[in-house]
Amino acid sequence: MPAIYDKIGNGYNATRRADSRIVDRIIALLDLPQGSRIIDIGAGTGSYARALADSGYEMTALEPSTVMRDQAATDSPISWVAGAAESLPFADCSFDGAILILCIHHFSNMAAAASEIRRVVHSGPVVIFSYDPDAVELPWLFHYFPSFRDQIRSSFPSFSAICSQFDGGDSISATPFLLPHDLADGFAGAAWRYPERYLEQEFRDGTSAFRQLDPQLREKGLEALRHDLESGAWDARFGEIRLLQEYDHGYTFITIKGEQSAAPNRMG
Repeated sequence: MPAIYDKIGNGYNATRRADSRIVDRIIALLDLPQGSRIIDIGAGTGSYARALADSGYEMTALEPSTVMRDQAATDSPISWVAGAAESLPFADCSFDGAILILCIHHFSNMAAAASEIRRVVHSGPVVIFSYDPDAVELPWLFHYFPSFRDQIRSSFPSFSAICSQFDGGDSISATPFLLPHDLADGFAGAAWRYPERYLEQEFRDGTSAFRQLDPQLREKGLEALRHDLESGAWDARFGEIRLLQEYDHGYTFITIKGEQSAAPNRMG
């Protein structure tokens, strides 16, 4: 992760801010009292760690990229630590819970990360917000950038793959998160109702998906999207999506709790 975001992380917080509905879902899934010690693994610039700190949690943000840590707010009530998920620099049972927000696709070793996460939170809840490659169908974005589908399948672990990395005694559940049309956090699928935003350099620069896309494929897709928006072809084919208030783009919350005799399940 450090090599990726030290290279592409500049300006990341211009479009990436904590969305209150994602924050509310994280807090509900953690189901921990205020004052609990929470570690935000792969915290980026710390927007979600800050939001949880403002809600009364004792937050530690772990982030390997210097570029990302340097963009964090200087008045933040968060403890910042440089480090990677695969080798957490904390003692056993240091935290009551953990959150991982759109970061597990950058892990170099999911098995090592899962072992380390369980070590530092013991039986406490782990809340992961990610993209489930098994839940993805054909959002319109793939029409213009078809390589995104392969990128997702090669980098995002599926729900079943994540289940296999945690102890068999854990309770593991997944709930889809339908994206509101007015998300504050500008991750790759956030502008699903506003295709014009994908033509904005600033918006694309806030997503690792676009930053890592082959430049020729990126320009080809952008040119096709620009043409279809100007000609009306996009609205003729996909325009009904502009009427929706929320959209299932494949984003999912996965919650892991150290409960015995509980089999993994999928809800929603």
